Amino acid sequence: MKRPTVLFIASGKYVGLPFNFTRLAIALEEAGPRVVVVSEPKEEEKNLREELIQRGIKHYAFGGLHDLSVKNTIGAARTLARIVDFENVDVIHAQGIRELIVAFIASRIFFHRKKPPIVLSVHSLLRGSSYENLTPLIASFLLNVCADLALPVAKSVADNLVDFGAIPNKMVIVYNGIDLDLMDEIMNDDEDLSELANVLNDSPAIVVGYFARMDNFKGHKYLIEAISEVSKSIPNIKLILAGDGPYKNSMENLSRRLGIEKKVLFPGKISHKSVYKLLKRVNIYAFPSLGELFPFAILEAMAAGKPIVATNVGGVGEVIKNEENGLLVSPRSSYELAEGIKLLASNPVEAEEMGKKCRNLIEAKFTVQKVAHDLTGCYKLILQRKYQNN
Repeated sequence: MKRPTVLFIASGKYVGLPFNFTRLAIALEEAGPRVVVVSEPKEEEKNLREELIQRGIKHYAFGGLHDLSVKNTIGAARTLARIVDFENVDVIHAQGIRELIVAFIASRIFFHRKKPPIVLSVHSLLRGSSYENLTPLIASFLLNVCADLALPVAKSVADNLVDFGAIPNKMVIVYNGIDLDLMDEIMNDDEDLSELANVLNDSPAIVVGYFARMDNFKGHKYLIEAISEVSKSIPNIKLILAGDGPYKNSMENLSRRLGIEKKVLFPGKISHKSVYKLLKRVNIYAFPSLGELFPFAILEAMAAGKPIVATNVGGVGEVIKNEENGLLVSPRSSYELAEGIKLLASNPVEAEEMGKKCRNLIEAKFTVQKVAHDLTGCYKLILQRKYQNN
């Protein structure tokens, strides 16, 4: 079978071309398929498009991929179809439901030469939205109708979709992965970034980190309350909450009301390079989210060799084994978060051993190269099915 051409469609509601998506596109190109990337015009970080081009990966940027407007969606589908024809695409791989819909419309209305199979990675089910309880049902229906193959990012996600009617033989679990080479290169660089100078220079003995967009379902409130409790017995504790979002001001106000504003740092949104550098200074990574599928933040902290206290939501329990490589706690429990942080802070040898187990697991199962290899197998599978049916 010839080297397939894969049209890789990013899902970037807020960012356009995402950082981790770019890392995977590069790894996928190296694994075998020819990769063509499509995204909204923005970039999550500078020079991502240039990185793709330097690796010989074509990148098309246009609007409408993540737009609720019917007019813009149709326009994006028409543009997508032209790219499919021009690049002689064999497989379309959408990273989100909205992008799946655009690809499906393009397939039904605008494709002229051929209709390549459509693959969907399921990264999100609109956690935190008013439609959260409906999204597994909607996603299952759409992937049954629009996708030839669905790639949930965790077993729990696949099970949930099947429970809501998704066709089981359309499912192949492909976990997220980390670019360890890049991460190690950045973490081994001793240069401090100017944007983090104040945070890094004022580092106390014990630093707890959590890096996530400040939305209501990310659980920042419970972590701040936990730190308030922990500080009563461990006064040199400090929490770094990197990220921006609609709840940032209220979280800053909460830390002031609890009288721990000097213990909670809000550096705002930072680059992935800064995240990796900041992870070097973190002793414990906390993850208080109320709902996730399979978060990159957990994988990044594990790759950095950090012990983790995490809520047992989504696919988190598929990588964090309680009391082996981390601690699992209940969502919305400030008390359990506080107890977990105190336990790790009071037992640094055991905490360090947990961190080593985290790193070993990432090296074995959750690298971006492993994901690219698994995706290549999925493309071969769906193309074989297509040839058999024709």
